[in-house]
Amino acid sequence: MRRLVRRLLHWGKKDEQPALLPLPSLQPVDRDAWTPDEQRQSRFFSLPAEIRHMIVCAAFGERTVHIDLRLRPRLYTVETAKGCSPSRFHAGYLSLLTRWDLTLRPGIDVRTEEDKKLAWRWYGCVCHRNRPGETAVQPFNDICLQGRGLCSDYPGNVPDKCMIGAMGYLLSCKRSYREGCLVLYQTNIVFIESTPLLDRLLRQGMSPGAPRLTGPGVQLVRALHLKVDYMLFHEWDPEREAKDRAWFLQDLNLLQRVFPRLQRLQLIFTGDMYYQCLPAPMNNVPELDTIVFAPLMEAKGKMGLKDFSVTLPIDVFLNLMKLVREWKSREIARRHIKEFKTSCGIRVWYPFGTAEDGPGQTERGFYLKSGEVGTWFWTADGSHGRVGHR
Repeated sequence: MRRLVRRLLHWGKKDEQPALLPLPSLQPVDRDAWTPDEQRQSRFFSLPAEIRHMIVCAAFGERTVHIDLRLRPRLYTVETAKGCSPSRFHAGYLSLLTRWDLTLRPGIDVRTEEDKKLAWRWYGCVCHRNRPGETAVQPFNDICLQGRGLCSDYPGNVPDKCMIGAMGYLLSCKRSYREGCLVLYQTNIVFIESTPLLDRLLRQGMSPGAPRLTGPGVQLVRALHLKVDYMLFHEWDPEREAKDRAWFLQDLNLLQRVFPRLQRLQLIFTGDMYYQCLPAPMNNVPELDTIVFAPLMEAKGKMGLKDFSVTLPIDVFLNLMKLVREWKSREIARRHIKEFKTSCGIRVWYPFGTAEDGPGQTERGFYLKSGEVGTWFWTADGSHGRVGHR
């Protein structure tokens, strides 16, 4: 009865959302009209191609970079956020994802009215979630876009050391543009967590004359981290559940078209992916297989991924792991479940009940990893509740 009342109350509400501004798009131009001629007299281009590649990689490549687009006011800078701790700034800007009007002390906001206007704004930076040479903090815990990067552990000055800084090189001549794009897209891990950006990126160019959000260089991407916000199980909103399930399947089908050279993919579900208390995930494996895991396995095969993993909300993951342990003897479970003593978290091989990856096994499954805190929890005795009310 309680669940029925909740459903009725939810269906009775009508969300009134203001109309969003149209997304920005690239203007159709002739490529030769905006790429300058090659600098044949440059000493840099007299170097062997291998050495040039190593230099450009050291400057702009072999790291994780954030690409973000969202509807927001201009970011606070050190100058317009006087009184705010410098530790709150990454790349010289205050948090993208916090509530801007609550991040400053009263009476200190010195932004202009133009600064406060909502608009679609691009943002890109080098990821500083880990200290140099470390990998302990996993992508689901990335807080660079919340102004919490470990920038002080990196050499250089803010904001320069946090920015990618490749635009000047790319625009210097045609050869630098071609070689720079190869380094930027093929050697870096691209991290996207903006839903509007991902939606438009996957669907750009699908209809003739439709505006494009990015240039063709994005097709060179080889490594990708995607943080996605699908409510694939929603106990009180079946309409949202059906919509997100359809969107999820369509996005998986479009990934191969947009990223044809993709080799490494980590898909990170937010905590609302399993927004229902009953049945518990371990008692709902057939539906999880149909809705989530089987489409992911099919997508991995179509894209030919060499490295693929899926990060689930931690309470969903831990509940499923109990089931894996019940299915297997203790000796097999030790081989089947990878537990790390660091903040790397825990991972388990899917399909459940099969041998984990190894020589010749990578195309037969993928790892499920523990991720961010979700909405519900389930205990060993079968009880459940909302996170925060344990």
